[in-house]
Amino acid sequence: MKAMGESGLRTINEMRRLDNYPPLEGGDVAYRQAQYLPINQLNKEPHESGA
Repeated sequence: MKAMGESGLRTINEMRRLDNYPPLEGGDVAYRQAQYLPINQLNKEPHESGA
Protein backbone atom coordinates (compact mmCIF):
# COMPACT_ATOMS: atom_id res chain seq x y z
CA MET A 1 0.00 0.00 0.00
CA LYS A 2 2.92 2.36 0.70
CA ALA A 3 4.00 2.11 -2.94
CA MET A 4 0.48 3.05 -4.07
CA GLY A 5 0.65 6.25 -2.02
CA GLU A 6 4.20 7.15 -3.02
CA SER A 7 3.46 6.66 -6.71
CA GLY A 8 0.39 8.92 -6.56
CA LEU A 9 -2.10 6.12 -7.20
CA ARG A 10 -3.90 6.62 -3.86
CA THR A 11 -4.53 9.67 -1.74
CA ILE A 12 -3.68 9.82 1.96
CA ASN A 13 -7.38 9.58 2.82
CA GLU A 14 -7.88 6.54 0.59
CA MET A 15 -5.07 4.75 2.43
CA ARG A 16 -6.41 5.88 5.81
CA ARG A 17 -9.89 4.60 4.91
CA LEU A 18 -8.46 1.12 4.21
CA ASP A 19 -6.97 1.09 7.73
CA ASN A 20 -10.19 2.43 9.35
CA TYR A 21 -8.68 5.82 10.21
CA PRO A 22 -10.65 9.06 9.85
CA PRO A 23 -9.87 11.34 6.91
CA LEU A 24 -7.50 14.28 7.22
CA GLU A 25 -8.19 17.77 5.94
CA GLY A 26 -6.40 18.13 2.60
CA GLY A 27 -5.87 14.37 2.39
CA ASP A 28 -7.78 13.93 -0.87
CA VAL A 29 -4.86 15.14 -2.99
CA ALA A 30 -2.51 12.54 -4.45
CA TYR A 31 1.22 13.11 -3.93
CA ARG A 32 4.17 11.77 -5.83
CA GLN A 33 7.86 11.79 -5.05
CA ALA A 34 9.79 14.05 -7.38
CA GLN A 35 13.42 13.73 -6.33
CA TYR A 36 14.50 11.45 -9.19
CA LEU A 37 16.31 13.39 -11.93
CA PRO A 38 18.24 12.37 -15.01
CA ILE A 39 21.96 12.32 -14.21
CA ASN A 40 22.61 15.08 -16.77
CA GLN A 41 20.25 17.40 -14.87
CA LEU A 42 22.21 17.32 -11.60
CA ASN A 43 23.79 20.63 -10.49
CA LYS A 44 21.46 22.66 -12.71
CA GLU A 45 19.03 25.29 -11.55
CA PRO A 46 15.53 23.93 -10.85
CA HIS A 47 13.08 24.44 -13.69
CA GLU A 48 10.37 27.00 -12.91
CA SER A 49 6.89 25.78 -13.71
CA GLY A 50 3.89 28.00 -14.03
CA ALA A 51 2.07 30.25 -16.42
